Amino acid sequence: MQFKDTQDTYGWVSIALHWIVAGLVITQVVIAQGMDDGTDASERAATVLHISVGLITFIFVSVRVFWRLRSGEKQLPSAPPVIALLSRWVPRLLLITTVVLVVSGPLMVWTKGFDLHLFNWLTIPTPMAKIEWLHELLEEVHEMAVVAIITLSSLHILGGLKHLIVDKDGVMQRMLYPKK
Repeated sequence: MQFKDTQDTYGWVSIALHWIVAGLVITQVVIAQGMDDGTDASERAATVLHISVGLITFIFVSVRVFWRLRSGEKQLPSAPPVIALLSRWVPRLLLITTVVLVVSGPLMVWTKGFDLHLFNWLTIPTPMAKIEWLHELLEEVHEMAVVAIITLSSLHILGGLKHLIVDKDGVMQRMLYPKK
């Protein structure tokens, strides 16, 4: 079983981290929709869930970034300059945007003066006092990052579908299973 990445393909660790983080980010977007439904109890429950899943996401994103830096980037097929630029930068920007989300989220809670709670099981105390202006700034950054991640994810999915349906070059399959 191939756990490590090679120049040509991703190993099982990269593939698992990719899909786990993608699933967690999608889950976070869905949960966030319940944070503005107008009822206090359901908003609170959605917020607690969003923060808890966000902390789990933080862990997986940290491991993913470490693994990606350790493993390096894969060889891309030759493509016209604009496509090559998108192929190289969309995944990078997706990872950067995900980092922005998982960092700005906890900071938003802390700058509001609250502790972080992981499913009311673990508490991470706030290391700072309430800082309203920074909280507002972080909210804006977080919201812009959500728009960016949805946009970049759409481009990423379209690129994968292009490789699968149009190019038929096996690039999409690299993120489904390692090449032999």
